[in-house]
Amino acid sequence: MTDMVTPTKNTPREGTHNVGHDLHKMGEHAVQVKDGLLAMGGDLADTARDGASAARQSVAHGVASAKEAISHNAEVAKKDGADAIASLTKKVTENPLTSIGIAVGLGVLIGMVVGRARN
Repeated sequence: MTDMVTPTKNTPREGTHNVGHDLHKMGEHAVQVKDGLLAMGGDLADTARDGASAARQSVAHGVASAKEAISHNAEVAKKDGADAIASLTKKVTENPLTSIGIAVGLGVLIGMVVGRARN
């Protein structure tokens, strides 16, 4: 079983040629690696742009949804406020003496609190 590799004798000129050939191959591989890295860089830039665009769209959608919710809540609050005023007006109209008594009582209480705060 002799799988030994027998050394070949190269002349100095053949050795230089082999080194030159190896350097040329290494240069070709370096160019391929550089081209691959440039392509990856372009892909990464595209991915980043796509991600930024998606984020902008998501934020815009969130802002639009928030505006819609705020507008809806403002309308509901406005309606509820109008209903409360109408109900209060109805109660005052139905019971004017009670309303005057409550107003006088609240005025006295507020006057007492303010008077104590000044002393």
